[in-house]
Amino acid sequence: IMKKIAFLLILFAVCLVSNAQKKSGTIYSEHESIEKTRELWSAFVKGDSEKLLSFLTDSVHVVMNGTYTKQPKNFFKESMEWWSGVENLKAGDDAQANPDALEYISGQVWVQDWMRVTGTHRESGIPINIHVHNLYGFNKAGLIQTFYQYFDDSFFDKIKNSLQNQ
Repeated sequence: IMKKIAFLLILFAVCLVSNAQKKSGTIYSEHESIEKTRELWSAFVKGDSEKLLSFLTDSVHVVMNGTYTKQPKNFFKESMEWWSGVENLKAGDDAQANPDALEYISGQVWVQDWMRVTGTHRESGIPINIHVHNLYGFNKAGLIQTFYQYFDDSFFDKIKNSLQNQ
């Protein structure tokens, strides 16, 4: 009888836990929004600002390493100008990390990825090899309206210091 009571208690606990979970959306490993972020980064590496800007809303909520700003999409064009000074620029999935699209029941879509960006700053000769975590929020029209990015940005200081010492 004790075994039956223990079994019923365990069954009851499992039912409580499973009913306490609520689905808010679905996670996809293949999704059109993931393809858009891949095309965005391909345009970035090629220096194709027109193509890159086509994935963005006119104004983008940008969070870089925890600092929030609202930027016109031309902010990304200006950023690309700095990166045009990097030779052998590459941006792709980091080892053993794949992007995911989170499609919420409300219809909101977010994509997150883990990338590695590499190259060599042409003027200073300083190598760049950084891990980057991105989170992209899409609007109903399928354009990126929110962009979170986290990475170690100390290489910017190394490049700046190197150029000041020349």
